[in-house]
Amino acid sequence: MIVLCSALSWVPLRMNRYYFQVLDANIFECVFANTFPEAKQKAFAEYAPLWNRLQWVNTEPLSGDQNNVPQDTTLPVTISS
Repeated sequence: MIVLCSALSWVPLRMNRYYFQVLDANIFECVFANTFPEAKQKAFAEYAPLWNRLQWVNTEPLSGDQNNVPQDTTLPVTISS
């Protein structure tokens, strides 16, 4: 399974993380956005060919300490089985 988290070089502390997976592709990814519709737009920009196989894991923003993402420290992570 491959786990990715797309991040810009600078991520404002109050942006939310929205997670989705691409069915049958072993891809699990998160998008940083202020709203769920914005997250969908960002995901579509990179995954348009796979859009019909995309499934959102959470549609509500994470709250509390889970939402405080340090800047410049989120890197892609690969998990292989």
